[in-house]
Amino acid sequence: MTTTATDMFNRATLDPSVSYFLKEAMTTLARRDPVDAIQDVECLLEWATLRLDEINPVSTSERNACV
Repeated sequence: MTTTATDMFNRATLDPSVSYFLKEAMTTLARRDPVDAIQDVECLLEWATLRLDEINPVSTSERNACV
């Protein structure tokens, strides 16, 4: 069975184990143009990765993937 964006959004927003930050980000991004949303998320990912590497340099293969 193929997961849709709507399915993933609904599961994430209803799951009590999903962080408030992720739920808010998904809700905000759902209202935006998908291309703009992806550009913003890619920029945020780059910044967060740089921040993490500065704090704790680790091989990217050791990082957790999105559930």
